[in-house]
Amino acid sequence: MATLDLRRIITSGAAKGTTFIVSSHILSELEKISDDIILINGGQLVFQTTMAELRGLGEQNYELMTDDNSRALKVLLNEGFKASLQGEWLRVDNSEDQLTAFVETLLANHFKLLDITHQGMDLETATLHYIHDAKGVGRHD
Repeated sequence: MATLDLRRIITSGAAKGTTFIVSSHILSELEKISDDIILINGGQLVFQTTMAELRGLGEQNYELMTDDNSRALKVLLNEGFKASLQGEWLRVDNSEDQLTAFVETLLANHFKLLDITHQGMDLETATLHYIHDAKGVGRHD
């Protein structure tokens, strides 16, 4: 109950223009109450961004099966979607807000959708990847 009360205090105060500074490693909770994010790692500012931009760091894609994946791939590419064949699956690299658009495109072109699966990276994993990249780990400049 204390978490819900604290969340309510922060969101109602923020709606009135109050700024809160919250330190937490639980990004799924911060996602519910934060608009702007400052990420500090090892005492150093890693980045400052909005929660919306931070959400965008995560890879979002869909894997689907149609009655003709090769032809479906051509249609999606012609419509400007980022898509590829991954084995027997058709992979569409898009954010969740484009799900309706690419499904409607496939249905309008008379494809049968046999299966669809969302593949995504949660906020914590996306942030850890960002920190990893910001440190230059794995870079060969």
